[in-house]
Amino acid sequence: MNEQGDKLMAGVPYRAMEPGRTMMTIANGGRMSRHWLAGLGAGADKLGLRHVFIEIDAIRAALAKSPGGTIDELNRLIVQRKIGLVLNYALNAAAEFPVDRNWPGAYRNFFEVRGVAQCFLWADHPQWVSEKAALAPATQAVLRSGNQSHFLKSQAHADEIARVLGWPNCYELPCGADTDVLRPAANAPAADFDLVAVYGGDVERLPAWLEEFVAQDDPDPAAIDRAVAKQVESELASLWEKEAPANMRAELAAWSAKMVAMKLDDSSVASFRYFQKLADEFPAVSWWLAAMYPVYFKAMSILYAFRNWQRHFYLAWLSRYFRVGLFGGKWDRVGEPGDRERTGGWVDFPAIPAAVARGKVVLDIVSGWDEEGLTAKTFELAACGAAMVHNRCQGLEKLFVPGVEMELFDTPAQLRQTIRRLIGDEKARREMSDAARQRVVAEHTWAHRVRRMLELARLPIGAFAK
Repeated sequence: MNEQGDKLMAGVPYRAMEPGRTMMTIANGGRMSRHWLAGLGAGADKLGLRHVFIEIDAIRAALAKSPGGTIDELNRLIVQRKIGLVLNYALNAAAEFPVDRNWPGAYRNFFEVRGVAQCFLWADHPQWVSEKAALAPATQAVLRSGNQSHFLKSQAHADEIARVLGWPNCYELPCGADTDVLRPAANAPAADFDLVAVYGGDVERLPAWLEEFVAQDDPDPAAIDRAVAKQVESELASLWEKEAPANMRAELAAWSAKMVAMKLDDSSVASFRYFQKLADEFPAVSWWLAAMYPVYFKAMSILYAFRNWQRHFYLAWLSRYFRVGLFGGKWDRVGEPGDRERTGGWVDFPAIPAAVARGKVVLDIVSGWDEEGLTAKTFELAACGAAMVHNRCQGLEKLFVPGVEMELFDTPAQLRQTIRRLIGDEKARREMSDAARQRVVAEHTWAHRVRRMLELARLPIGAFAK
């Protein structure tokens, strides 16, 4: 799953740790991330590991009332339960717990001071989660601890955070699914849509410049990317004008032109990989952008446009040919008028199987900022037994078997042909959905991810055994 990570860790000893240790997950109130953490906790239980949850919101409330007493309680918990690992989602408990006031030297994370290892799950990228809180200089100091391990959805994004932010111990760890919670809907009625998509929030209205492509019977993705390129070049130029010193702008403009050309050649490759390729040709730009990391991430977010258009466009275009239902977002270009209330709005986690069952085929397209790797949604849809069609992206073929467990597409015409074929072949849909579900059960549960997390963090799994 992660050959590069395995090579890096070859010969690195596991951390010395006495048996009888307990994993502690700091749960948050997120509408999706909370369920991922619950899945990791259930996975630890299935592996026969000692595991407890604590609630971050309850701790925050207690700290506000009695900081000293709350810290005393946390200290007792750590000692009594022999906490050997804390699992965080994003920034939870990274820097908000006070450190003993007489601790010498620079600020250190609460758990680092106590010798407790931490694993951070970044299913949302560090550069934009919680309104970019992880990019704050004070937070950066906390997140560069060697006692922490950071897990991102792809190797490209793990390498990016390690290179640009300087965090040690950054690894690829795909998301997973809790197959006990997410399974094919029982006694589901016949599908009332040809195609459904489940998104994580409101969908923006289709940009006006994409309308002409929606009207075409065989739109060319390369032509859309060329239209995107003009916008990207303009936005990058504005960024340099605002953020860069005057003596660097010419070189930054040349760098931008090379980046855009490479994205036009293959937009599925993460921009960071192209950033690395240009390091020898543009050493000053590479040094400056890495040093000015907020500017670097602004530039990368502009380049996300080469993938961002897909989630909006394909649903609008497909709605010309099929009955399409969008769940988790409100958008008047898809779904039937009478179904807007039923298809719009947030899809609660337990309701995902029912949403999946309403379509003969399920379309999944990763967000533009996930330039490589898969979101949790892909694993969740597969766990629900979806006959899934997915946009081609880097890393997918390491996790699923195309043509057996899901179908991939590169062009609109290919996508329309694939959906039409699947709609007319119930047996093929059933075989594909069964195979996808079996793959998740066999390789992609959160229990698999817990085991892998401990391996990469060099924490002996036996230390946590019941």
